[in-house]
Amino acid sequence: MEESRSFLIQFSKRPKRNVFTTVVILGGIIIAFLFAYTAFGEDHEKISLKQANIIFRHGDKTPTSAYSNDPFKEAIFWPEGWGQLTKKGKKQMYQLGELLRVRYGQFVGPYSLQTVRVDSSDHDRCLQSAGALLAGFFPPQGDQIWNSKLLWQPVPIHALPLNSDKLITMRAPCPLYNEEQRSSDKVLAASYDDKDLYKYLSEHSGQNVSTLLDVETLFNILEIEKESGKDLPSWTISVFPEKMKDIAALVLASFTNTPLMKRLRGGPLVKEIKTNMESYVSGASKRKLSLYSAHDTTLVNFRRALGFNDFTFKPQLGSAIIVELHVIDNIPQVEFYYLDSYAATATERWEVPGCPTPCTLDKFSETMASVVPLDWDAECQSQEHSSSS
Repeated sequence: MEESRSFLIQFSKRPKRNVFTTVVILGGIIIAFLFAYTAFGEDHEKISLKQANIIFRHGDKTPTSAYSNDPFKEAIFWPEGWGQLTKKGKKQMYQLGELLRVRYGQFVGPYSLQTVRVDSSDHDRCLQSAGALLAGFFPPQGDQIWNSKLLWQPVPIHALPLNSDKLITMRAPCPLYNEEQRSSDKVLAASYDDKDLYKYLSEHSGQNVSTLLDVETLFNILEIEKESGKDLPSWTISVFPEKMKDIAALVLASFTNTPLMKRLRGGPLVKEIKTNMESYVSGASKRKLSLYSAHDTTLVNFRRALGFNDFTFKPQLGSAIIVELHVIDNIPQVEFYYLDSYAATATERWEVPGCPTPCTLDKFSETMASVVPLDWDAECQSQEHSSSS
């Protein structure tokens, strides 16, 4: 061992040490890829796999706003603009696309309009994230290559205007949901009323912080600034992230705090994915892959609609929920996985409450009946709104 070590040291000191360094780096990359392939892609070739539905959060972005005393509130600090995907975020999403290609590339095959559909929130960062991910997932092959100097192909990305979106951002008007949310927020506000924290944050941020949402908004700004390498003001040390992160996660969960809110906010995407799988099983669709470029709230809404009731789930950048359809012994089954980031080397298996493994598609549909709206538009009309129409 010592002789080998000495040889490596001597070799690295030779004029050709750059070659040696290159070999070592390439070796490391190959090892890392093989690790990812074995850890993350170990079951990607299962012959039982028939369809994958993937909901992913966008990559690194700039803040959507600044607080009053923010030392980084000038536009010069955020050249991409407010709430936009950064260069770092583009790289993250490209990496996620490559990662998903390891798991599903052979299963899905080259991009095809018949087998792949991509939907996105109409926010720029989500549209760009989808594009970057697709560049990593579907480099053109064979006849798909249209420019030999650019191994990229345009893949359609579908998005609805925010005020019409009933699936991803859930900004479409829903009067009954709004009523339920107001009532729910009052209960949560009374349960988590930390006046000392509100006072401290108000004094140092230079703006009124009096609600859980105010804390979450400030937390997001500080989190992004820290991730971008900026030195946060000294006043943040005593509160960020520890005293604010649980509140930030609570706010994300608050959008689906009651059974009705889960049905109206998370139910539509559950219904969409359930329909995707049923359509494949019936032969009405040949789609193998559905991608949804979304937000942290989308992932939380979907998870809570599935029946997970924790208040601590806070998806990181480039994280993804995966719903797979398998057919085993002629019985359609559903499997759930979670990628905690764009650089994950393994998936976390989820077991949906009420649908233990093996979770058949029929059982899943039965379990989700209470959260899947039959007619979302009709159900959204509150009695008050209906009487005034």
